[in-house]
Amino acid sequence: MRSPQTGPAILQAGTSPEGKAFAARHADAIFAIQPRATDAAALYDDIQSLVSDFGREPDHCRLLFGIQPIIGRSEAHARELEAEHNGLVPLEAGMTILSAHLDFDLSTLDPDEAIADRTEPELQRLRTRYLRPDGSSMTVAEVAQKHGQSVGIPQMVGTPQSVTDQLEAFIDEAGGDGFMLSPISCPGAIEDFVELIVPELQRRGRYRSCYRGSTQRDHLRQND
Repeated sequence: MRSPQTGPAILQAGTSPEGKAFAARHADAIFAIQPRATDAAALYDDIQSLVSDFGREPDHCRLLFGIQPIIGRSEAHARELEAEHNGLVPLEAGMTILSAHLDFDLSTLDPDEAIADRTEPELQRLRTRYLRPDGSSMTVAEVAQKHGQSVGIPQMVGTPQSVTDQLEAFIDEAGGDGFMLSPISCPGAIEDFVELIVPELQRRGRYRSCYRGSTQRDHLRQND
C-alpha cells in the first residue's frame, strides 16, 4: 500500500553550502545548532532565500533549532540539575568527541587558545558554536566542554515559566519554526517538557492545541 505521505518526510542537519542547498531543494525541515540567536537569525534568512530560489513555498522547509531544556521545581533546583548533568563530562571526553566531529586533533592546540581565531579549514564549519553571547571567542577547552555536555546545543535552564521565556526570546529574535529537543535524561526530560512547558506555551498562544493533519509532513507544515 502506498504511504499517505508519498514518501517519508526529509529532515536535514548541517550548515555546509551543499547541505543547505540540498535542504532548500528537497527537505521538509532542517535541524540546526546555533547557540546565539543572532547567528540563528542569519541562518533562517539564508534558508528562506534559498528555498524561494528553488521555487518552493517557505513553509515547505521548516527550520528547527536544537535546545537542551533543563527544568527544575525552582531556579535553584534547575541549576543543581544543570551542574549534575554537566559535571558528568570530563574535558578529555569533550575534546575527543569534538575532535571526531571536526576531523581535527584538538590536542595539538593550546586548550586556553581562542578557538575562533584559528584558520584551519576543518574548524570553520562549527564556528558559530565557538562564540560567547557577546561575540567573543571561547577557548578550545570551553568549546570542547560544551560539546561534550550538549554537542554545542544551547541549554535553557530554569522553571517551566523561565524556560518558556527563554524559548520565546530566542524564537522572537531568530525567527525559525520551532525546536528539536536534546534531553538530559531518558526517560524523564521529554516527559517534563511535554507536561510542564507545552501547557505554558499553549497558555501564551505559542503552541498548537491540535493536529489537523495525519502525517509528519502535515504536522511540519501546520502553521498554528
